[in-house]
Amino acid sequence: MSKMPFDGSAPLVVGIGASAGGLTAFKNFFANMPVDNGMAFVLVQHLDPHHDSLLVELIAKQTGMNVVEASDGVQLCANSIFIIPPDATLTIKGGALHLTKPAPPRALRHPIDTFFLSLAEDQGENAVCIVLAGMGSDGTFGLKAVKERGGLTMAQAEYDDHAMVGMPGSAAATGLVDLVLPVESMPSRLIAHRAHLAKVAGRKDASGTRTDTAEHLAAISAILRNGIGQDFGQYKESTLVRRVQRRMQVLQIDSVPEFIARLEKEPREVEALFRDILIGVTQFFRDPASFEALQTAVIAKLLANKEAGDHIRVWVPGCASGEEVYSLAILFREAMAKLSAPPQVQIFGSDIDDRAIARARTGRYHGPLQGVSQERLERWFAPLDTDYCVAKDVREMCVFSTHSLIKDPPFSRLHLVSCRNVLIYFDRDLQDRAIRNFHYSLKPGGFLFLGSSESVTRNPALFTAVDKKHRIFERRAAPGPALPEFSLTPAVRSAHAEGAGREDPIDRSARRIVAKYSPSYVVVDQDSQVVRFSGGEIGQHLEPSAGVASLDLFMILRKSLRAAVRAAVRTARAKHASVVTDAITVTIDGQRRPVVVIVEPLAAEGPDAALLLVAFSNGHEDFENTSARRRTAVAGAESPGAIADLERDLATTKVSLRAAIDELETTTEEMKSSNEDFQSVNEELQASNEELETAKEEMQSVNEELHTVNTEIVDKNEQLNGLNSDLRNLLDSTQIATIFLDNDLRIKSFTPGMLELIHLRGSDQGRPVTELVSRLNYAGLEDDVRAVLKTHGVIEREVRVGHDGVGSVLVMRIRPYRTVTNVIDGVVITFVDVTDRKVLEDAMKENERRLAAIVNQATAGVAETDLKGRLTLVNPRFCLVVGRTKKDLLGMRMQDLTHPEDLQTSLALFERLVTKGEQFESEQRYVRPDGSFVWVHSSVSPLVNAEGQVERILAVVLEITEHKRAEAHRELLMHELNHRVKNTLATVQSIAAQTAKGAVSVDAYRAAFLSRLAALSGTHNLLQTGDWHGVLLRDVVESELEPYRTDRTRWTIEGADVVLYPNAALAFGMAVHELTTNAAKYGALSNGAGSVDISWTAPAQSNGRALKFVWSETGGPPVVGKRRSGFGTRLITEGLPLQLDGTIELDFMPAGVRCAIDVLLPPIVTRT
Repeated sequence: MSKMPFDGSAPLVVGIGASAGGLTAFKNFFANMPVDNGMAFVLVQHLDPHHDSLLVELIAKQTGMNVVEASDGVQLCANSIFIIPPDATLTIKGGALHLTKPAPPRALRHPIDTFFLSLAEDQGENAVCIVLAGMGSDGTFGLKAVKERGGLTMAQAEYDDHAMVGMPGSAAATGLVDLVLPVESMPSRLIAHRAHLAKVAGRKDASGTRTDTAEHLAAISAILRNGIGQDFGQYKESTLVRRVQRRMQVLQIDSVPEFIARLEKEPREVEALFRDILIGVTQFFRDPASFEALQTAVIAKLLANKEAGDHIRVWVPGCASGEEVYSLAILFREAMAKLSAPPQVQIFGSDIDDRAIARARTGRYHGPLQGVSQERLERWFAPLDTDYCVAKDVREMCVFSTHSLIKDPPFSRLHLVSCRNVLIYFDRDLQDRAIRNFHYSLKPGGFLFLGSSESVTRNPALFTAVDKKHRIFERRAAPGPALPEFSLTPAVRSAHAEGAGREDPIDRSARRIVAKYSPSYVVVDQDSQVVRFSGGEIGQHLEPSAGVASLDLFMILRKSLRAAVRAAVRTARAKHASVVTDAITVTIDGQRRPVVVIVEPLAAEGPDAALLLVAFSNGHEDFENTSARRRTAVAGAESPGAIADLERDLATTKVSLRAAIDELETTTEEMKSSNEDFQSVNEELQASNEELETAKEEMQSVNEELHTVNTEIVDKNEQLNGLNSDLRNLLDSTQIATIFLDNDLRIKSFTPGMLELIHLRGSDQGRPVTELVSRLNYAGLEDDVRAVLKTHGVIEREVRVGHDGVGSVLVMRIRPYRTVTNVIDGVVITFVDVTDRKVLEDAMKENERRLAAIVNQATAGVAETDLKGRLTLVNPRFCLVVGRTKKDLLGMRMQDLTHPEDLQTSLALFERLVTKGEQFESEQRYVRPDGSFVWVHSSVSPLVNAEGQVERILAVVLEITEHKRAEAHRELLMHELNHRVKNTLATVQSIAAQTAKGAVSVDAYRAAFLSRLAALSGTHNLLQTGDWHGVLLRDVVESELEPYRTDRTRWTIEGADVVLYPNAALAFGMAVHELTTNAAKYGALSNGAGSVDISWTAPAQSNGRALKFVWSETGGPPVVGKRRSGFGTRLITEGLPLQLDGTIELDFMPAGVRCAIDVLLPPIVTRT
């Protein structure tokens, strides 16, 4: 039963085994396998345990599937290849791979069989095993297990170009390979097989059995019965269903009726189904514990108290290819070796599969022999090529014949029946019938040895348990049921084809004749070949000879009956009349019994006229009377002449017999002598053969390794040739002059380009390069080469061809020559002509030098950045502008230099330039390390590559700090001028208006107005002289007093230099003018005695300077009362405080006018 029914979702597991020569087969297999195949492949190859495998690398080149070396516990997955590592045994359990260390000796390792066995156990019908090229027979045994569990089996066709006789041939020889194909045809067949399994998966129950197959078993059994002659009607239904289902999978047939039609149409498919039904995994000493129990409990007991003349008879029904028969024979041989006079043991093996019986008779098996210990292998088997032959003394104990346990009569007088793992394929009725037959076949006290799943519990009266665990039973003395007749005929198939309802005419004639005697009988043809056996006690008269099974009457009769029967048959054939012998004493089951033989023609004429019936009677009284009468009648019928003739023939025969006996005795003696010599020689040859076989095994193992290694070497050599071709074409196409030197500077090889540099010839290989004439203007080659060999570094130099300094320019590179094992084995020197490049480089260098000079001498700052704004180039002027060194600037970001208030705008413009390539101009401030800033005008452009992509940014920077200041000053001046003009016009307008109010006449108005304009103009002149930055208070006062300077003794001026802003200067100028004009008209300056004292102080305060200005008149006309307040007075007392934000005290005292002005001036530096 399959362990794991295929459900269409899990990957199909394909185990592929190969040995020597398998690499090519692997490559061709996977070269034709699609990547998406739904299968997991496991590759098992015989590998050298002492070398790393290249199989993973080599297979990976042939397929797009995942190729890995198998590791312990890895879970299989679809579309993957898992490869066994060296020195490992690979198995599968639960869909995962497991690695173990292989057990010694290496010659007995069979990794393919080991994996296939675990594959069958774990995957069941979900398994596929493929045997590819290789020597030996590894994989054959495991293939049987895969097929028995319902998996697909394939082998490489031996006519395939990639195949080697060995493993595929061994697998195919078992007859269990479903498909023998060339490697290239296997992948498509596997794809179709998986598709079929997926298609029919829904028709199976939980056990993996198709529910529609059982309905058609009767029709399929009928086809088998008619075509093969074997009736499987009473086989276990589940077994037949699985075998039919498996055959349908191989043929990829979905419908059971379609399969039945195929069987009816193609007899070969009937035969193939028959072989599939007979699949059985057998091996030597299967279930070793059971065989040990058998040896102890049965074989030892059977041999006890037996002597040389005794016989032990054993029957193994369903023996398949004979492994169990020979296993029993070996056990008997081992036990008999301990006896001084062992009995004769004869083991009968039978099976309905004639091909299996043919293999069993040869006694030759493909290695490895599972279940056979090394000791038994050496003792009981002889190696032959890759096979093992059962030893002659074991083989002589065994007789094999085609026999049906269902329809043929059983063997009789047996001591042991071993029927293991056969009854499990029968239904209950057929099992019970077989058990009853075994009871009939065994002698009282005989033993029955069954398989682990078989028992006799439904027949407790027939057998008793000796060892229930190991299924060993002993025959009870209870009488069994009468045995029905069984028909055994070489023409069984035709007999079945004629139908069970028709009676065979031979049987009818035989029954008619023996009705007179009622003995056991056989029917023989003209060659004395048995064509019919009767039932009853016929078995007690038969004693087949050892060796190949035969139906020759005189080979299977008891020896004590052969002479009499031979004479009776000859007489009956010659006379065409019945012949009855005298009673012959025969020992049967230890008792001496009389046996009378009757030979009678079966028919007088017709197709059966050549057949004789040979009947045996155990001396019953009625038969004796009848036979006596017949002998008397026969004797009375003989004439005296006939008797005389018979006597003469008898005398002649006796003389001839005596001569033949004498000659036979002489020949026997000679043969005995020769046999002893041959035996001695044979022993020597056998010893030599064993040694040769041992050496052959070792040589075969080594040869497999060498073949595998050689295959890999061939593959590597092909790769190397390809690489050499690629390298040669590369060097030739690039025209690179290359020379290879060894560690002694000898030339190893060179390219054609070297001929133009050094005078070389092909014969110069092996010469020191220093001995050759070179056209290079370079004397340090030897020193440089030795330096490279010493340091393992690389030397690159620029050399010229020719000694005039005007030849071609070459770049020479000297590199160490490293082998694949990283050993320095010389140097490689290459010469690349860079003359054109050198010219361009020189031109570029000159251009770069000029450009650098221009940039460095430029009055504008030049900077270059990457796309992140990091500075990569700056000129000295840029460094000067930003107040930093070149070292500090390189690597900085332009953003780090930009004033925070300008940063956002600058970043936005930079981003647009990087993303869209838009150049821009801007004005921003750069911050210097001391915290101050400078104004710059930047012109920023992108530098693009050949594809038009922005790679770098170029900025040209001009410092405009002074310009910015001038602009600010100009704006201030313009603002100030505008303000001043407005103020001046306002002042003039006010002066004009106020002057007009107090004028008594136009002339007076004009004189007063012009005087005041002159004062205002004088102050303007003073401010203009100082660029309107300010004017000294002293200068303002002296300017207004200038018209009255004729007598300087009349006024005094005291006070420090105080600078007045334009507003304050104009205000003070007008105030001093009014005071001076009033003094000249009405005050101290109006007469000759008066004087004016002018003074001021301006002490510094925290918020400026507190100016206190005092005008004091004395000696003028006395002031009589308070005069009317004119424009001048109002200008001083009302206008000045408003303009200067100060206080004014104007007093008209009798001694003269006194004016005190207190204002707070801004902090302006005073001149001392």
